Amino acid sequence: SVVKRSPSALLKEVILVDDCSTLDCSREELEKALWQWGGLVRVVRTTQREGSTKARVIGASYATQDVISYLDSHVEVNQRWLEPIVSHINTNNKAIVMSTLDTITTEKFELQGAGWGFHGGFNWNLEFYWKGLPDRILNKLQRTYDPVPSPIMPAGAFALHREFYMWLGLLDPDMKIWGVDDVEFSFRAWQCGASVEIHPCSHVGHIFRPHIPYTFGNDTSQRVVFHNSVRTAEVVLEHYKKFFYAQANHHKVDVNMTSLRARKQLKSDNNCHDFSWFMQNVIPEMPLP
Repeated sequence: SVVKRSPSALLKEVILVDDCSTLDCSREELEKALWQWGGLVRVVRTTQREGSTKARVIGASYATQDVISYLDSHVEVNQRWLEPIVSHINTNNKAIVMSTLDTITTEKFELQGAGWGFHGGFNWNLEFYWKGLPDRILNKLQRTYDPVPSPIMPAGAFALHREFYMWLGLLDPDMKIWGVDDVEFSFRAWQCGASVEIHPCSHVGHIFRPHIPYTFGNDTSQRVVFHNSVRTAEVVLEHYKKFFYAQANHHKVDVNMTSLRARKQLKSDNNCHDFSWFMQNVIPEMPLP
């Protein structure tokens, strides 16, 4: 759908990251398709299972164009999905623009359009959820097709300027397998001068799967998500981290303190706002426990 529904003037390369897949039949079908696409699509393969966060970082390292668009594997883009987000980023290179996520049903693969009037929030377990737009945003939006600011965005379909992304420090490459990376990146993006927005004119169908399809090696999903949550709390939340630790289900995890210091230093070097600024300016309606 990306190749068929994207203008050739805007789509210069598609990078597929094969995260050490083991399905030979899928690989054979993919090789046939690559030949048909004539070099537009290329595959980058990892030698071990890295997880979705590192796979995105790896993909970005191969990107050459000014705008990078991330898409989950289980999505299908709609007509004219790309033009609005590229246009918006061209007018504001610090905008991180998410497509509106419509639902593709898991059983019949039917497309169900998303409603307007929602954006992303979080709870103190650092979990993403959709919430209604507060009056402070509704009163500022002049048209229903204006991009909607979102405190948190899921990472399934978003785009941003490549140079700004590199300056931000990419997604945290030390996040494990899956989970919380989108929450952490949203926090950091806002604090470091970005605007995170949902574009109502760009639509991408997304299969919301009933269970996590990833394997976690010798770990459990709970331990992996807690590890990623701890990294987020220690790097981003500052004194607000007490609210996370008060509510979290604790698991014993090893967190790389050296890389934590490096991520904190990155925020300092970029003169990013503290988390109090985020709470006061980006999501002031968020209640404290």
